[in-house]
Amino acid sequence: MVKKKLLVVMLAGAMMLGVCACGKEPDATPASTAAEATTEAEEVFVDLSTNGIYVSVPERWKTNVTDNTIFITFASPDPEGKVQVIAMTGSDGAEAKANSYNGEVVKKTYNGKDYFAAIFAKPDGESYDMAVITDFSDDKVMTFHFEIPGYKVDDYKALLDDKTFTRMFNSYEGKPEEFQQAGEATEGGFTSSNGRLLKYEGNEAEVEVPANIGGYDTVYIDDIFQDNTSIKKVTIPEGVERLSANTFCGCTNLEEVVLPKSLKFVGPNVFRDCPNLKDLTIPEGVEFIGTRCFDGSGVGTLICSGAEFDTEALEGTTFEKVVIGEGANLSADKICYTAKMVELELPKDCPTLGAQFADGATSLRKVILPENLTEIPESCFTGATLRDIDIPESVTKVGKDAVSADMVYLRNAQAEFGENGIWAYQIYLYNVYSPDQVSDTFLNITTSDKIFLPMDATMEEEAAFDSYLVSNGWSERTWIGTPVEDIDPNYNDYKQEDNFLVSYEGSETVIKVPYYGDTWDTYDQWNILYIKDNCFAGNTTVTEIYVGRCLEIGSNAFDGCTALKSLWLTSEWVDNTQNFKANAFAGVPEDITIHVPESWTDGDLSKVKSAMIGAGLPESATFETYSLR
Repeated sequence: MVKKKLLVVMLAGAMMLGVCACGKEPDATPASTAAEATTEAEEVFVDLSTNGIYVSVPERWKTNVTDNTIFITFASPDPEGKVQVIAMTGSDGAEAKANSYNGEVVKKTYNGKDYFAAIFAKPDGESYDMAVITDFSDDKVMTFHFEIPGYKVDDYKALLDDKTFTRMFNSYEGKPEEFQQAGEATEGGFTSSNGRLLKYEGNEAEVEVPANIGGYDTVYIDDIFQDNTSIKKVTIPEGVERLSANTFCGCTNLEEVVLPKSLKFVGPNVFRDCPNLKDLTIPEGVEFIGTRCFDGSGVGTLICSGAEFDTEALEGTTFEKVVIGEGANLSADKICYTAKMVELELPKDCPTLGAQFADGATSLRKVILPENLTEIPESCFTGATLRDIDIPESVTKVGKDAVSADMVYLRNAQAEFGENGIWAYQIYLYNVYSPDQVSDTFLNITTSDKIFLPMDATMEEEAAFDSYLVSNGWSERTWIGTPVEDIDPNYNDYKQEDNFLVSYEGSETVIKVPYYGDTWDTYDQWNILYIKDNCFAGNTTVTEIYVGRCLEIGSNAFDGCTALKSLWLTSEWVDNTQNFKANAFAGVPEDITIHVPESWTDGDLSKVKSAMIGAGLPESATFETYSLR
């Protein structure tokens, strides 16, 4: 039941008291001035009632009244949190019930009634709840159960004297004669008690969970489907807020679960060992996902809310792709430990990942990191088989054994790197042209192949970086070629034979010549070093090509590329003009633009231009310089 009423709160104007320089107290503020300072603030309250409980709360709070519980969510300007108001068994009285929580108990009096506030630690040992309890009847108590993220003991104590919450406590009235004790009820194979589903005894392939059984709205679902091998599809109704541990654990034939928007809590092992579960979406309102929730489960894509993920929440999942929503808390350890996912998309607004976040995720090939991530912790992606990973500029610390990938795009080489912090075949550096631009711990990274400087680096800068590596016990491995644009190639579109790029069969308009093509997944680790004869011939879609670090461009490589407007070259070509094969540029549009580094001398530009025209480039072609510095 909900009714509105208006409370008028009188806020007296404040008076400053003090002593003047002469030692006399200042004159008292005239009564008329005090009256002028008085203001009236109107706060609309609503009356809520259920099962003999009557209480008033601000209208701005979100409420949900069921047959025996009042659910309240409050937010700014109050603390962000929630409270449940419920009458429950407590035959020894409110004080004894409060002491049973094994926390600190504070006694208060509201509207002439004694209340006992139990402030106690939750199982994680770090967060706290508070139960404010008063007597409801001879054998029952009424409880306000608070959950406020981040609140500690002193915070809850202060809340007990807060004006808004004090009004709520003062407004409480209990009518025990209206209380109805919940009993078990059965419908369609389901057994419910007080809105909590305790058992399911059916064997249907498709199941719809009842929204109401025995006059009580379904709110909680226990492990009622555990090890049920008959069900294939389950639809859960709106109003359900909690899936307790093991709800669907071991449902080996389960393929589809339809979840309600009202869902807030998904407990441990809820979807564990459901190998045939397909394309699951966790609603946006879910606030918590428990440990090993999807272990051994999943086909297709798992889309998760911005929830708090428990330790090992995604451990062992077999969903091929996992997308985690904005606002998620991923600070727990081993969240994706040994997960079998191939692709992982993290929220853009997540600054922290827990230790060993995806350790042992041996199938993981692609991950999109948060834009504001500040640290990649120890063993974060150890054992993953990442094809490539883009480490954002915001990352200032990379822990020991944190990243293992074929290619790493590193946007902040001045970060702190732990021992073997990055292992990669190739590392692409952004805004790095000299050893002075990397941190003292940069050489804690490991690469078995190449380190790339930006596309516009000079040959002299390449040589200087090699000297730096050699002086620290490395071999020469510096190349030029970190791309001017962030282009994520679909490697399967690039057909490769040994070191040759044979053809491009994609549909993108802007492309870069990658260092590996479609043979990558066979682990035939040949770098693409040469563009084969007729490689792009006849392509009428591509408008821009970043040639990057190639040693040769074959004959008629671009013949008939009628849409081609731009070619981007690196400084490497100054010393490799002899590798423009006959007619390499024949057949390109007359108005094509060739982009070359701004660092080139006039002699460099003249040399390359002459060689390209000799290899078929139209004399009408335009040369423009670019700089990434």
